[in-house]
Amino acid sequence: METFPAESKFDPLNTSGTWTVEHSHTITYDVRICKGLLDVESPVLAEWCLSTQDREHQVLIVLDDAVNRIYRQEIHRYFVHWGLLPSYMVLEGNEGTKDVESAMKVAARIGEVGLLRRSEKVVVIGGGVVMDVVGMAASLFRRSPCIPSGLRHHQRV
Repeated sequence: METFPAESKFDPLNTSGTWTVEHSHTITYDVRICKGLLDVESPVLAEWCLSTQDREHQVLIVLDDAVNRIYRQEIHRYFVHWGLLPSYMVLEGNEGTKDVESAMKVAARIGEVGLLRRSEKVVVIGGGVVMDVVGMAASLFRRSPCIPSGLRHHQRV
């Protein structure tokens, strides 16, 4: 007779050949609220993007279209100031973008840029749709569950 992990529920009298497997995986991460995150004097984001590798540090920055229009120059100035090599991708921040095709485009862009899978970062600046799409792509590309750096953009009116 076969043995199954404790998480599996196997009924030997079940003739359908199916059983239920339950799995629990805890993901823990810090949420940091920072004022002036893109101020060139603030090292917070740059330190997260830098690694100990012996090469210039690349970073892929995925922006939603509204953030791109308003903050692209400020974002670029920040990353260049810290010696990072930024590449960009812009996605529309609407529900129509939230699909597998968009995630595959982001994954392709990660490959084009040539990010090192475990040490170079994907930074997301935008709303929830863009963060969801990039999170899926990063998880597929890196072959393990990961949460991209997400900067949710809030604009006061």
